[in-house]
Amino acid sequence: KGDFENAEKCFRRAVKQSPGSQVAYQGLATIQYLTGNFLAARQSALQSQAIRPYAPVVLLLAKIDFMEGEIQQGQKRLAEYTKLTKAKVTRSMTELGYLPQHDFKWDPFQLDDFDDAAFVEARTAERSKQAARQKTLKASADASISRIEKSLSVAPNDYYLLHELGLIKLSIGDFESAAAKLQQAAKSCPDAYLISLHACVALAQSGKIGAAQAALAEYKQAFPNQRLAPIFESIASQPSQAPVQTSNESNPLFAAPTSKDKAGAKDKPDTGF
Repeated sequence: KGDFENAEKCFRRAVKQSPGSQVAYQGLATIQYLTGNFLAARQSALQSQAIRPYAPVVLLLAKIDFMEGEIQQGQKRLAEYTKLTKAKVTRSMTELGYLPQHDFKWDPFQLDDFDDAAFVEARTAERSKQAARQKTLKASADASISRIEKSLSVAPNDYYLLHELGLIKLSIGDFESAAAKLQQAAKSCPDAYLISLHACVALAQSGKIGAAQAALAEYKQAFPNQRLAPIFESIASQPSQAPVQTSNESNPLFAAPTSKDKAGAKDKPDTGF
């Protein structure tokens, strides 16, 4: 429901009562990530991983890496995530707080988000690889979008569903639709400042620089000292009436630079997202 303040209090209480609980730290990290507090989210996620390596937490750390501009680290974590998922490292339901008689040998966190590693990888890949990644994702994207839209028909203002839908559309290059869904999600849950950053990128990709800068300003007002990926500095420094840019090839600011880019433009910042 977006009551992050009380949710964080509950997870902090759980951590205090059970300091060895991996799932308690994971819950705390997830809440902190959604609010946009990446520094705190990283610390909580790392504490969770120190207790026990777990694929969804690795994916969360990768997302934090990309938001902070740590592209190579994020890519390494995506590889680690793939390795853990192939090894089928899961948790019993008793580890999540269920009684032994209710342990159905199923870990709901394994399928926690629609925005999985493949979508994260697609929107953070080098420009030369993004078109191919988007093409291979079409079937899974269509399936996820269909499931989310079916759920939205029952709960049209659910910020989680709107956010996930916006991220998938952002990953497959449907920038205008992504921006619309992400703006709707941000309006439904104004305390989820993470959504403002994602909306900022989608709006900028759609050529709506002024609106992108406004979304970025909302986040920075809440977290003025948070380190962000260079893409956000690039968006903030553009003229608000910049020409519309509709693809990554026409606007290289919104994807990880290729090795050729780095060799030919050493004075330009790493603007991956």
